[in-house]
Amino acid sequence: MKKFVLATLVLLIGIGGAQVGHAQTANVIENQNNVRAQFKKYEFKSYPPSKYAGMTLIKVQKTSGGYIGWYV
Repeated sequence: MKKFVLATLVLLIGIGGAQVGHAQTANVIENQNNVRAQFKKYEFKSYPPSKYAGMTLIKVQKTSGGYIGWYV
């Protein structure tokens, strides 16, 4: 019984941690000579994390299919 409970907990923790890894890149980068920072937007099914791919979240947009997170 203890092994069953432990296996169930490990399985549930493994499934819960894999939700953030699914994002689609929209490739919106402004390439102008006077731009100091480049912004990228990623589409998420749930609320975007504050850090993603080494970048910091600066803006969140709600869409009909989920959220768009703007990162710098």
